[in-house]
Amino acid sequence: MGILRGIAKALGGLVFSAMLTAFVLDIGLVQLTERDNFRSLVAGVLGPQISASLQRSAKDTDFEKVRQELVKNCEGKEFLELPGIDMGGPNGTIMIKVGCDYIRNVPPGANASAEILGTFGRIVAESVADTIYNKAYSCEFVQCLQEGQTLVVLSAEGNAFFESMQLMLVAGTVAGVALVLVSAESWSERLKSIGVQTALVGVSYFLIRFGKDYAISKLPAETQSKVAEAGIEISGLADKILGPMMTNLLIVFAVGVALAAAGYVLASREKTQGQIPGKQK
Repeated sequence: MGILRGIAKALGGLVFSAMLTAFVLDIGLVQLTERDNFRSLVAGVLGPQISASLQRSAKDTDFEKVRQELVKNCEGKEFLELPGIDMGGPNGTIMIKVGCDYIRNVPPGANASAEILGTFGRIVAESVADTIYNKAYSCEFVQCLQEGQTLVVLSAEGNAFFESMQLMLVAGTVAGVALVLVSAESWSERLKSIGVQTALVGVSYFLIRFGKDYAISKLPAETQSKVAEAGIEISGLADKILGPMMTNLLIVFAVGVALAAAGYVLASREKTQGQIPGKQK
């Protein structure tokens, strides 16, 4: 009987850890692929690059002439389509649309100021994000990935898929907890086992936090230079992508430590009171 309990406890701990890890990862992906979060991320990365490129080219450009041409092209239109971005392979081309209201509101005779170009860069970046996010796919999520349409991960369909996984992952986590509860012989043992497993999952927070900085520091100098020239701060970008997941992992770690501590305190009291594991006085 003791052997069976040990096997059940080990199996329960394994299932619980795996399901909880997957659940935390899934929540992070849901948060990352929420429309507003994804839009903000893309605008923060591409916007400065587009603005900087426009700023460089604006020196030799008649900005007022360009403005007049854009206003003319916007006649009777809600959006103005700009040349798309070819993502290559199955991902196809990302179409870029700029709202004509913005173009009409640029004052006549305005210079190609950093403010105007900055706003334009952000609008173009948000258009790219919207195109990626709102793309309609004729395949299911997994099938799209198999076909090489990797951008589906960052789409509304990807967000819906990650959300649909949560119930199954919660059920798996609960099943693992149930196995531990049934196989453990006392509440102190149950709390310690679940707490330690939970804390171990949360330890990933520290691995990601310090591993991220180490990985960035090991990037080739040429790569870091090119990224810096493009106006991208690598550490900040990594924080934006990994931030929600790291926060979730830190919460999991804190909960695990609290449960384990409660288990050890309860075990100490049981020992002091001379309780027999699995039996209540």
